[in-house]
Amino acid sequence: MFANVTVRPFGEKLGFTFGGRYADEVMHINFSNVADTSWQNSGSDIKFLQDLISRKFSWKLGASYQATNNMLFYASAATGYTLPGYNSRPQQKTQIYQSDPASDVAYEIGAKLDLFDRKVRWNVAAFYTDFSNRPTTISGGSEALLDNNGNPVVGTQKLEPLVGGPPGSTQCSATTVPAGTGIVCTGRSWFINQPAKIKGFESELTVEPIDGLMINSSVGWSEFTAPDISTRAVNKRQQNPFWTLSGGVQYRIESDVLGGSITPRLDMTWESRQTSGSATTVTYNYLLKAKALFNARLTYVNTEHHFEVAAGIVNLLDKRYWVNIFDYSGGGTGTLPQTNGQPGMPRTWSLTVSKHF
Repeated sequence: MFANVTVRPFGEKLGFTFGGRYADEVMHINFSNVADTSWQNSGSDIKFLQDLISRKFSWKLGASYQATNNMLFYASAATGYTLPGYNSRPQQKTQIYQSDPASDVAYEIGAKLDLFDRKVRWNVAAFYTDFSNRPTTISGGSEALLDNNGNPVVGTQKLEPLVGGPPGSTQCSATTVPAGTGIVCTGRSWFINQPAKIKGFESELTVEPIDGLMINSSVGWSEFTAPDISTRAVNKRQQNPFWTLSGGVQYRIESDVLGGSITPRLDMTWESRQTSGSATTVTYNYLLKAKALFNARLTYVNTEHHFEVAAGIVNLLDKRYWVNIFDYSGGGTGTLPQTNGQPGMPRTWSLTVSKHF
């Protein structure tokens, strides 16, 4: 349930918003990972039922000032959260566990402006999000391998505290012990809270200088910082791009002869360079180069019979680029290739016909 109220104690221009939301949420997990090599159960079979439960109250505070009919300024703060997580790759029953839910406080300040007799619309905002609780997994951990009866398998290894891990986490020691007095290690991951912060801004501008002509653009910048990123040996930055840009222009041409209008449109999107997010990559620091893509569209609208025909081209310049890249060079060759990549779509075209009733 939720409630939201806006009060204006000093007149219509200045308003204060107070909101609250209480949620009682449950996600039912029915997990089954059963080996298909035999009809008999084995120690590697994992099946369990688990409920992810969250009972949370979140709040929102805001203030707005309507300076004129065409100018609005605002600021807000609100809390957010997610359901608890769980280990989706358990290797044995001791690895069935939950993580704490993520929680954050988000702040935003901005303005919505209609200028020059509403021929220009400008929306601008700056934001800051503080994740006080951000559960992530830390690799490199180990625990004792269990047999089919749930007992530790006897071996020559032993456990020690996991460096940088949460309390109680362990890793396999490089020191061995006499045969029959130790265990056999098996890998596992551990959840650890690594708070994070996101800051940035975005701006959207729409200009209609004359009838039929519309120009729009947007720019955004964001930065994600967290301990697990700053302590990397390489790629000490977020995976997604810092900067994004977009722009478009269209002109509607009215035609009595055609019984409607024709609108050509050109769009452009641009992203700054990105990384694979790998913490071990040494060979490549920036795998995805900055790219700009152009799209074009021509639309005919028939006002008398209420139908339209649109022809479009995506990736107009047929640019070759990567959508994503997964780099394994830091983990050795193994059975995987050094780099896997998904290429972007080449130039494609479409034709759409629609009828309005």
